[in-house]
Amino acid sequence: QVVTGETTTNTQITSSSYADTSLTANITPSATSSKILVLVSQNIQMERGTYEINTFLQLLRDSTTISIKTVGVSTGAANSQGCRHTFAISHLDEPSTTSAITYKTQGKINDTANSGTCRFQEGGSRSEIVLIEIAG
Repeated sequence: QVVTGETTTNTQITSSSYADTSLTANITPSATSSKILVLVSQNIQMERGTYEINTFLQLLRDSTTISIKTVGVSTGAANSQGCRHTFAISHLDEPSTTSAITYKTQGKINDTANSGTCRFQEGGSRSEIVLIEIAG
């Protein structure tokens, strides 16, 4: 089975602690031996005044972190304009269950000083998560 989730919800994160990005999808594996290939394509904009900023993106299965990625460094600009990119995560998961599973992404920034901000789906851009069940 293949499940797709998408969002265009503009989600702003100004925290150095992980917070939900509005991207999520649910799947119920048909066997405990099934693997789930998780493919994420997420639109992220970063800005922090005239300073650089790191943004981190993590993938969770329910409440368990299964992948973390440093998604980029925004070079600061005097007019506080940041940079926008689409970042990808691919992860082959082995959940060992036939219960419903929720996969989602969370983001954070490394420094909140100087108006550090990370925006997901800025301007209504689309982010997507695809879950593909693979028979074990």
